[in-house]
Amino acid sequence: MSEIDLNVCEPSGALLKLRDDLICAPRMFNDQPGYLIEDPLRGKFYRVGLPEFTLMATFDGRTTLIAGLARVAQQLGRDALDEQDGLAIVSWLMATQLAHTSQSTQATPLLRAADRQAQSRWKSRLNPFGFQIRLLDPDRLLTRLLPYVSWMLTPLFAAFWLAAVVAGGYCVVADWDHFVAASIGILDPSNWLRMAVAWLLLKMIHESFHALVCKKYGGEVHHAGVMFLFFAPLAYVDVTSSWRFRSKWQRMAVAAAGMWIEVLISALALVAWSQTGPGVLHRWLQDVALMAGITTLAFNANPLMRFDGYYILSDWLEVPNLYAVAQRTFVQSLQRRCLGWNLPAMEFSPWLARLLAAYGLAAFVWRVAMCLSLALLLIGWLDGLGVVLAITLCSSWFLLPGCAALKSFRKAMRGQQTHRGRAVVFASGVLALMALTVAVLTMPAHIVSPAVVEYSPRCIVRAGSPGFVRDIRVQSGQWVAAGDVIAELQNDDLELERAGLTAAVEQARIKTRIAFQNDDLNKYQIEIANRQALEKKLAEAQQQIARLTIRATEPGQVIARNLTNLQGKYLHAGEQLAVIGGHSKQLVIAVAQDDLDACGAPGAAAVDVRIRGESGGWQAAGELKVEPRASLQPPHEALSARVGGPLVVKQTSVAATASEDRKLSFELIRPVFTAVVPLSGELATNAHAGEWADVRFQAESQTVAARLFQRVTGWFREQVAHAQHRAA
Repeated sequence: MSEIDLNVCEPSGALLKLRDDLICAPRMFNDQPGYLIEDPLRGKFYRVGLPEFTLMATFDGRTTLIAGLARVAQQLGRDALDEQDGLAIVSWLMATQLAHTSQSTQATPLLRAADRQAQSRWKSRLNPFGFQIRLLDPDRLLTRLLPYVSWMLTPLFAAFWLAAVVAGGYCVVADWDHFVAASIGILDPSNWLRMAVAWLLLKMIHESFHALVCKKYGGEVHHAGVMFLFFAPLAYVDVTSSWRFRSKWQRMAVAAAGMWIEVLISALALVAWSQTGPGVLHRWLQDVALMAGITTLAFNANPLMRFDGYYILSDWLEVPNLYAVAQRTFVQSLQRRCLGWNLPAMEFSPWLARLLAAYGLAAFVWRVAMCLSLALLLIGWLDGLGVVLAITLCSSWFLLPGCAALKSFRKAMRGQQTHRGRAVVFASGVLALMALTVAVLTMPAHIVSPAVVEYSPRCIVRAGSPGFVRDIRVQSGQWVAAGDVIAELQNDDLELERAGLTAAVEQARIKTRIAFQNDDLNKYQIEIANRQALEKKLAEAQQQIARLTIRATEPGQVIARNLTNLQGKYLHAGEQLAVIGGHSKQLVIAVAQDDLDACGAPGAAAVDVRIRGESGGWQAAGELKVEPRASLQPPHEALSARVGGPLVVKQTSVAATASEDRKLSFELIRPVFTAVVPLSGELATNAHAGEWADVRFQAESQTVAARLFQRVTGWFREQVAHAQHRAA
C-alpha cells in the first residue's frame, strides 16, 4: 500500500492542508463564536465551532494531528479538543474534501470532487420524483430589478400587507359557506389548465421574491430553473449565498420572502373574489386564493418538509442541516437510553437536544405518512404504473437509506459496549410492536357502513290536494291517533270549481226533466249522460276538497322540521308535511358493492350498531337484510351529501314538462345496496328518527390492511370521478 493510501486510511497520521479556495468568516451561532466555511466548488456552506476551526487552522500540510491538538490546548486551555474529537474532525474534512494531504496534489481531489458532483447532478435528474433543470443566471436581471421593487420591502408596505391579510380573512369568514361550496370543484379536469398556469406564475413570483430579498441583503443568485417534484413543476432559485449573512434574521427573511408575497396575493384575490359575481373571473380568483394560501401554509410553511418553513426553523435554531442533525440526535438518544452506549456529549444545550430529538421523530413520522399516502394515491390513480412508481418511491425513501443506516449501525457497534438488559428490553419492545402491527393488519376487517334511523313502519303525511296551509293542528313530537287532523289547506279555485259543478248538475237535472216531460227520448238520454258526467266531476272535486283536510292514517308520533313555518305556504299535491312513526324503528343502511362481496353472507350473523353523537359504544342489533338490487338513488335522503350525509352525489337534470319548471335531481357516484336492520329494546327507545348511525359487520375475505388500502384508493378514485362528472 502506498504512503498516500496509508495516510488516507489512518487519519491520525495524515498531514492535512486546508484547501486554498475555501472562504472562512467568523460568525456567532447560538451566542457562541464560530466560523462559516464556504466551499465554492460545490456551493455548500458549513458551520463549525471555534475550537474545531482553531484545530483546522493548524492544518498547513506540515503539522500532524497530535501537534495541532497540542497547539489548540495551549490556546484554548480547558476548551481544547481531545484526540477522539480531532480524529472525527480529520475524517470529516477528508470526507467532505475540504482538505487534502500534503503528499497529494490539490488538483486531484478537487477534480474528483467535481466529477462526483457532476455524477450526483445526473443521478438527481434521473430521479422520477424530484429533479432540477437549470435555465439561467438571473443575478444581473435581479440587480436591475431591485431598485424598482425595493419599495415592496419596506415597513410601510409591511403594514399594507397586514391590512390586506386581515381584509382577505374577513371576506372568507363573511361568506364562508359560499367559499366552501365553490371550492368543491377545484379538481375538475376543465380547471386543470387554468390552475397549472396560475400555479407556475405564483411559483415564479414566489422564487423571485426569495432572490430579491437575498439581493437586498448583499447576496448573489446565479442559478434559476425548474424543479419537478412528484411530477409537479416548480420554479426554483439558488439563494445559498444567504448563508454568508451575519444576521440569522436576514437569512430567515430570505426564506420567508416567497410565502410573504404569496399570502399577500391570496389575500388580494379573496378581496377581489368577494366583489365579483359568478363567472370565470370569480372562479379564477378563488383558485388563485386557494393555491397561494393553502399550499403556502400546508407545504412551504411546514417545517417537517424541506421547504421555506424548514430553513426558517433551521436558521432560528442556528442548526445547519437540521433534518440530518435531528435524526442523528434522536438516534443517539435511543442508543444512550435503550442500548446503554457511552457516546460523546452532545454539542447542544439540553433543551435544544430534546427539541431536536422530538423534531427528528416528528419528521420521520411525517416522512412515513407522506410516503404511504403518495404511494396509495399513485396506485389509486395510475393502477399498474402506479404500483411500479409506488415501489420505486418507497425504495428510494426507505429501503436504500435503511440499508445505509443498518450498515452504519453495525459499524458503530464495534466500538461500543452494549448494555444487554436494555438492549433486550428495547429489542423485545420493537419486535412486540412489529408483531402487534402485523397481527392487527392481518386480522379480518370490520365493514362499517353509514345508516340512518327511521320509523318502521314509516307513514309519510302528504298533501292530498294543492292549496295554501290555513291551519296547523299539531306540533312536532305530538302523539296522534288514526284520523286526527294534522293540517287544513285552503284552495279557492277548488271551491269555485265545486260551486260551478254543483250549479251545472242542477241545470242538467232540470233539462233532463224537461226532456222527459216532452217525451223527447234522444234528448233525454243525452241529458242523462251529461248529468252523470257532471256528477262524477263534482264528486271528484268534493274528494279533492275533502283531502284539503290532512289526517293521520296511522297512530304514532308526528316528526317534522319547522312545521309551524308552513302556515300560509302553498303546497303541491303529494308534497310531504311530516312523518308519523310509532315505537318500532329500523336502520336504513347503504352498503357498497365491495363491502357486500367482502362480507360474504351479511344476513347470516348479527351486526353491531353505533349511534353517532352518543357516548355509548357498539351495541348488538338484529340481522342485516339486504335488497337484491343496487341503485344510484340514496337509500335515505338523510344519507345524501346534499344534506351533509356521507354519500357523495352528482347532479343530474330532469326534463321539464309543459306545466313545470326545470328541476334538478341527484344520484350517487357509485351504486349501493339498501339494507335494513330492525331495532328493538333500549336501542330502539334511545335512537331518534333521522339520526345518523354506523353499522359494523365482519368481513370474511378481507384483512384490515387490504381494507385500508381499498378505502384510500377508492376515496381518491371517487374524488376524480366526481370532478370529471362536474366538468362534463
